[in-house]
Amino acid sequence: MDRFDTFLCHSSADKTIVREIKNRLAQNGIISWLDEEQIGPGDPITTKIEEGLANSKHIIVCLSKNLSKSNWVRREYGSLLHKEISLQRIKVIPILLEKISDDDIPVLLYDKLRIDISDQIQFSKLVNFIKSNNKSIADPILLRTIPEIELTNQIKTILRYHNQLLDTWESMGSSISQTWIVSGWGSAQSQKLRFKAILDSLNYVNGSILDIGCGLGDFVDYLQLNNLLHKYEGWDFNPRLIEYAGKFHPNIPFKVLNQDHLPNLEYDYIIASGIFQYKDDKNPKYYLDICRELYARAKIGISVNFLSSYRDKQQMSEGELYLDPSEVINELRKISGYWNIDHSYHPGLGDFTIALHRPIPNSNPWLRPDNTIK
Repeated sequence: MDRFDTFLCHSSADKTIVREIKNRLAQNGIISWLDEEQIGPGDPITTKIEEGLANSKHIIVCLSKNLSKSNWVRREYGSLLHKEISLQRIKVIPILLEKISDDDIPVLLYDKLRIDISDQIQFSKLVNFIKSNNKSIADPILLRTIPEIELTNQIKTILRYHNQLLDTWESMGSSISQTWIVSGWGSAQSQKLRFKAILDSLNYVNGSILDIGCGLGDFVDYLQLNNLLHKYEGWDFNPRLIEYAGKFHPNIPFKVLNQDHLPNLEYDYIIASGIFQYKDDKNPKYYLDICRELYARAKIGISVNFLSSYRDKQQMSEGELYLDPSEVINELRKISGYWNIDHSYHPGLGDFTIALHRPIPNSNPWLRPDNTIK
């Protein structure tokens, strides 16, 4: 039986304002778990936190710059919160203690509406929601409004590019043995090298996969060939590609990518192969926003690939996006400190793959002989 209405997750640097929030909630009949009141001298901290989570109806995560910098929250609260959120056992509600950037938002909470408690109307909605005992995971009050996917110039270029390849492929007789043509690869073997790099980067053995930019579903064939096809779903912007993918793989779900089809912790892995092929002059680093969104929605990890700036200049095409691997990983490591990069599989150094992983819940850090964290 729940003893607490809310569990207050916060940085110790924000203790004063969190106490005020607890008192404001209490004035409205809401009982909150606060560490300083529930953890006494000599108590096992992690155990007490687990008990607090197990006995609370909601988690309120107090977002601030202090929280994003807190090693304690990332190491101890982080794994526990990940378990609770992934299993969807508890409603998680992020609240804003101050104005912060998207980089300060924990990725697990990136797709949730942030309640500004300095706004009395929003605070009242928060109180009413908690007291209503609403258990719906997808309640519209708490899900962040996701903007409609716009057909940017970059997306339009991709659509035009693959439609041209489709036209070429269809004029050749639409041979299923040559579907790699539609993906823009020079051979089936080069396509398979990229697929292998994706799976290797994730250390993939089994689990559900969402394939963003699935094309004709060639990745399904590769998974089947290697006895790795478990639960798979493919999405693409191009309805022509999706139509063919469905015909070639009638028992596999394929969808046209739009604002109605966005994952929310439904898949173990999300992969995106070839979707960062072109520049977007209005948003040169658009790939960071997309990677952040995908990582926020994957239970275990994501794998994406890019065109490398180390490619032979004579093999580069105008309008395509060529990136320095070290610069990309320097940005993506801000999303997850658990990552790996592979620049070894493309014969012409023209392609590289990066995977972002989630930390393993409840795993102990490595220790030095003197018991300090290694």
